[in-house]
Amino acid sequence: MISKKQMFAAVALIAIAMTTIAYAMQFTAAVTITTEKVLYVKDTPTNIKVPAGGAQKETIEAFIALNLAAGNLKKDDTLRIGVELLPLDMGIYEFSTFVVHIKEHVGGKVVATITKNMLADEFEVTVPDSAGLVYYDAELIFVARDKAETTAVFKFGATILSVT
Repeated sequence: MISKKQMFAAVALIAIAMTTIAYAMQFTAAVTITTEKVLYVKDTPTNIKVPAGGAQKETIEAFIALNLAAGNLKKDDTLRIGVELLPLDMGIYEFSTFVVHIKEHVGGKVVATITKNMLADEFEVTVPDSAGLVYYDAELIFVARDKAETTAVFKFGATILSVT
């Protein structure tokens, strides 16, 4: 059985705890983080179909866009970008050759290479004086084996790995 002293002590402790929590909540600072999107990726599935023994080359223009004016980026910041091929079926392994070059949209310099054996790569971008949108294209090169028509379905992913 609970005595009156024990009941009074429990109520007093609860009152003290509630007062302490209310006091702490009044003086606790809230931190709000606002983010801006810097990296955009066309991640819609790509479906390719190549006849037996055939070869093709396709370009997906501006499949990555970097907004170097966003996200509190400053001149000379270096972004390390990871790109990856995400197979949605096993079709890419049926090709004798399957290569993706990630190229600068302006200038055409290859910055990363993805193959069916190495599905990810990374590259660096340094923020210039006049920061703005920077685009990258994907150039796909694939050669089918000499058997039946080869198809593959995949999409791309990209992420900012670090900013220094």
